[in-house]
Amino acid sequence: MTILHPAPRHRTRATGVAALLALALTALTPLSASAAAELPAAGATLAQIAPGADGSLELGIADTNGQPVLSDTMITVDGTARFTAHLDTSAMDATAGTVQLRWSEIVLPGGVAADNSGSTTPQAVVTSEDGSAWLLGTATDAPEHAPLDAGATTPTSWYFTAPGDYSLTATATLVDTEGTVVGESAPTTMLFRVTDPLPHAPAPAPEPEPQTNTDPEAGAEAEVTPDADGAGEQDTPALGDADVKDDAEDIPEPEGQSDQPAPPSQEKTIVGAVHTDAVSAYVDNGTLVLQSKADMDVDGDGQIDLGSRLETRRLLFHVNDKAKQTFPGGPGYEFLGAPGSTIWMAPQTQDHDIIWPGFSTEDPSLRAAVDPNARLTVTLDTVTGPGDVEVFQNGPSRVFSSKDQLTPWTLGVPQHTHMNWVFTKAGTYTLTFSMTGKVDGRQQTATNDYVFVVGDLDAHTQSSSVTLRSSTKDLDAGEAILLTSEVSPADAVGAVQFRDEKSNSILGHTPVKDGKAEFRTDSLTPGGHRIVAEFIPTWKDDVTASQSTPVTLTVAGEDTPKPEHDDTIPVDDTELAGVKPATSVKVTNAKKEVAPAPDGSLAVAVDEPHFGEWVSAWSHDPKPVWLGWVQADLKGAFSIDVPQQIAPGTHRLVLKSVDDELIGWDNFTVVAPDSGGNPGGGGNPGGGGSNPGGGSSNPGSGGSTPGGGGSKPPPKAPGQQCAPGVTLDHGHIDAFYVSAANGKAVLQLLEDVTGHRVIREAETVLLKVKESAYRGNIPGGTPGAPSGYVLPLTQDPALIWPGWETFSTAGSGYTDVSINITGVNGPGRAYMYTQGSFGDFRPLLTHGGYSFPGTIREAEPAHTHAQWVFSQKGVYKLTVHAVATNPKTGSSIRTAAHTYVFQVGDVPLGDAFCGLRSADASTAAAVNAAVHQSTADAVAAAQADAAAQAAAAEAEEKEKQKQNQTLRTKHTEGEDEDNGVLDAIFGEDVNPAVVGGIVGGGVLIIAGIIGVTLWYVRRLRTQAAPVDTTGSS
Repeated sequence: MTILHPAPRHRTRATGVAALLALALTALTPLSASAAAELPAAGATLAQIAPGADGSLELGIADTNGQPVLSDTMITVDGTARFTAHLDTSAMDATAGTVQLRWSEIVLPGGVAADNSGSTTPQAVVTSEDGSAWLLGTATDAPEHAPLDAGATTPTSWYFTAPGDYSLTATATLVDTEGTVVGESAPTTMLFRVTDPLPHAPAPAPEPEPQTNTDPEAGAEAEVTPDADGAGEQDTPALGDADVKDDAEDIPEPEGQSDQPAPPSQEKTIVGAVHTDAVSAYVDNGTLVLQSKADMDVDGDGQIDLGSRLETRRLLFHVNDKAKQTFPGGPGYEFLGAPGSTIWMAPQTQDHDIIWPGFSTEDPSLRAAVDPNARLTVTLDTVTGPGDVEVFQNGPSRVFSSKDQLTPWTLGVPQHTHMNWVFTKAGTYTLTFSMTGKVDGRQQTATNDYVFVVGDLDAHTQSSSVTLRSSTKDLDAGEAILLTSEVSPADAVGAVQFRDEKSNSILGHTPVKDGKAEFRTDSLTPGGHRIVAEFIPTWKDDVTASQSTPVTLTVAGEDTPKPEHDDTIPVDDTELAGVKPATSVKVTNAKKEVAPAPDGSLAVAVDEPHFGEWVSAWSHDPKPVWLGWVQADLKGAFSIDVPQQIAPGTHRLVLKSVDDELIGWDNFTVVAPDSGGNPGGGGNPGGGGSNPGGGSSNPGSGGSTPGGGGSKPPPKAPGQQCAPGVTLDHGHIDAFYVSAANGKAVLQLLEDVTGHRVIREAETVLLKVKESAYRGNIPGGTPGAPSGYVLPLTQDPALIWPGWETFSTAGSGYTDVSINITGVNGPGRAYMYTQGSFGDFRPLLTHGGYSFPGTIREAEPAHTHAQWVFSQKGVYKLTVHAVATNPKTGSSIRTAAHTYVFQVGDVPLGDAFCGLRSADASTAAAVNAAVHQSTADAVAAAQADAAAQAAAAEAEEKEKQKQNQTLRTKHTEGEDEDNGVLDAIFGEDVNPAVVGGIVGGGVLIIAGIIGVTLWYVRRLRTQAAPVDTTGSS
């Protein structure tokens, strides 16, 4: 049997019923000591679902050969290691919908009640085969059901956390594409017997000593801790526990270990289809340096900042697929490969759809530091990447090559040069350039690495995983343990922080070196602990964050329970005024600065009387906000995630005891994640800058995220408003609704769910993506593959259908609109694209890729929908603003930035709306009023125009009547009147019968004019949407 290493697990909302069912069933249906037959669990089909009579489902169990077995068969499990089993719906029509498999009744060993996944209660866990997705479990916070595609066989990974007998009663439900239940099975009970894989050692008396058992795979001794019956329990690799126990005195502190949270991850700047002097020389304090510059919006004001200096290590140069072409061949160009081969070329002459990289020695700092007529030598030292690189000038004249040694190239000062850059394969390339010359009176050489991503930008980001093991599982209070994490890929740059899920406190972090990070602690409080390792990458664009399977530890001694009540009474400011800061309570972050979660955590220490105690944490200024209960370790240290509603600025952290007594307070400053420095973390793991090595201090928070731990949101203090004004889970929504009037632009949300064209502020709306949107078989090559939550291009009535509209800019002249999604805060990636008539995928973002961040541009007023894919379930926050440009004048106006909240899948919303406020609502109201007035003016103008046309027609008719030479009867006169008008409009030779068939008589001509006018007015009115003022904030 293959033992698989544990993979990251989900956290989802608690069901709360499993514990009650387990207790009831223990009393009513105790497990039999022996079943009629036995079935090895590994390789078996533990849910075989088929269509039954009258639309019902049949649910059974099958052996490794697919043969059904009796329901009272005892399913045997060899220990607590992972094993593979199957969930089979292949007998069902693939178009039938989704099968939901759930455990409706649970009996755990000894009849204990089910508890959450952080407890030591025995648990059964089912994950995806690779362990990345938690599908089903007996814990109260496990997913309620496992979604299975009909017509498929799904391999899954199972494990049980403790030996014993388990009874799991399962039911299967078929849900169609609209979310309607169309079939259900009768309950089927599965009996599992999980054995202890190790021989039991007799318990010595009176105090049993731990024995060891050699583990040939680990090459070390695995601890066997005797229990009350003298039996031993081994730490199994499948649970993430190590098999070596060290004495406290023998564990030195690992190099680089810090008691601070890991520094937060940073996001690189994408240099796309713009002019960039990628390799640019500068002189800083007399030293020659190589960096970069580009013509791009650096400060986010919507304006291009020409020649902005950029730090190269923070950049990715993107050669998009518009640079892809077939090499035609030709004399002198043989170095580019065979004719007909595919290349990506950023040309020497600018193409506005492709990056335009060059070289520059123009900066004044360099010009002042070199002699006149000086020349600097530039060399391409190394190239790593999937193909060859050639840089040449038209002619051709080869300058740099990854495969051939060429004559050194020099350039003068100042000089600005562009060339053709050719890459033979898609992928990531690192080009190391050096520049040498006499600068500031001495010979100097500057070197830097330049990363080019060719083709799909998303493919650059590598997925990471992290495992965790501990040197022991059971320890005494004050005893040291060594936590060892291993990160894949081994060259991933960043840090691992170690979090105690018992109190959601970060123990500290260690930088990753050669794929490994270790952490020593001797401060765990008595009781049970679940420790996870969180890999925080230096650059989130290079590698993803990840989280290990928890390691369960038990510290001897009496556990101090967490208070069950919320603390609702803050300390009065007058009482705080009599206490000096930083006496009994100290904020230990560098400069006492922290970014809001998930980018940073506040590190705190309290004085000795409160070591190991639970304390109540509050943030003061301007008003008190309760942060929750947190337990200090045996040395008084703990961390707190600062919620988003705590605004940037200086605040006071106030701590109270469980007895409601003031412990003390200290100042701290909340800073934006990108404000520089090193908020929320310490040290310099990973190297390469002032703030490397970090990421979300809680990857996956806010939802059941593969690889995410998902800490619980802080309790809500009185007065906090953390609920959305409205939740939209289906229907037509123009999420990005841009209007402009009176020289101002606003970004809002327009929806047809609660009414017709109702306008709302984005911060008041929760956009809920139902669990039914999940697709586990997205075809390869499709953005978002292989799985994710899909909002299709064509509307699905059961799901939200988000798009965008810019029609309400038409009257302002600012009709060229760019919608800029500048930030995505969530557990996975968010994709957007459209499809051609033949199913080909087409990007909608201006950078040519499929995932956010990015910009949607509508050069003319438009209404558009797209296909959206969210790679993982969880809560996503999109930061968006729009820039509207007048194509006649070139002037632009910018909206305020807004936050859009998507709740993807069945996950807790947490405190996602805490502190969200709509920016510049008064401007939005004024613009909406102006748009309404503009529409009203258009309606009035249309009515006046219709009236004028009617009056003119009437006057013309009267004139025609005067010219009529023949006296008629009233009936004949009426006929001639009709013909006269028809002649005036259609000509005298028209066939009266045809004309009569078209308009039905002269009276209807006037009615037709008025009818067309009214149709035009109604169309204008549809653009004047009602505004929901109740949701604005």
